Amino acid sequence: MPGLYARVKVGGGQPHAAVLVEDAAIGTDQDKKYVMVVDRDNRVQYREVTLGQTHEGLRVISKGLQPGERIVVNGLQRVRPNDVVKANNVAMNSGDDAPAVKTASAQ
Repeated sequence: MPGLYARVKVGGGQPHAAVLVEDAAIGTDQDKKYVMVVDRDNRVQYREVTLGQTHEGLRVISKGLQPGERIVVNGLQRVRPNDVVKANNVAMNSGDDAPAVKTASAQ
């Protein structure tokens, strides 16, 4: 019908490995998206990331984060780069509460 619009989502492509994180772990700095990575010495590092689509309630990180890296999930506003944190491993949960990825939480 003329004048009507619809939003259509077309799936395609082959499944591939991806890094998935909760949206709460992603910060916004002006026009940039970032995560706070916890290194081996438990120091927090600022890391700019490129976001992809969501998959089962988790955000795909298409650039800037490697599999296995620990990130701050809780307390993102309280940490600053080079802060030393006590990291606790937590399960990264999708919208249906199924564990997806192990990460770190800093408080």
